[in-house]
Amino acid sequence: MTVDHKYTLNVPSGVSRPDVQKARHTGPKQGFAGVAHLKAGKHTLCPYAVNIGPGQQTSFGCFTVTVK
Repeated sequence: MTVDHKYTLNVPSGVSRPDVQKARHTGPKQGFAGVAHLKAGKHTLCPYAVNIGPGQQTSFGCFTVTVK
């Protein structure tokens, strides 16, 4: 994941997500979770999946969060 356009956090997959399993008809451990320690203010977070096929990355899109 990038935070404010800088690589910041490696978040391994394998977290149980029954909702994703039901919606996508996949295995039970298709989620991911991580913690980013951010200073107060607005930040842009951009999660993406790495190694879905040889050399490929898949973006999940970016979003903005405000830390108070």
